[in-house]
Amino acid sequence: MRGLTQQDLAEMVGASRESVTRLLTQMGQSGLVSVSRRKIEIRDPDRLRALLRNDAPASPDPQAS
Repeated sequence: MRGLTQQDLAEMVGASRESVTRLLTQMGQSGLVSVSRRKIEIRDPDRLRALLRNDAPASPDPQAS
């Protein structure tokens, strides 16, 4: 299976490539994912699931732990 480009992802979800790039950058900065050439690694699947359900903030709580 070939890797997907950010343009491919954008077309799959009906968004612009710029929006996908911006969201992936934000998710990378918050530690949810790691993005490299044609590879997206989910770093915090539990927090990502919660975020997708609108149950959690995109950034980790600095007061937690």
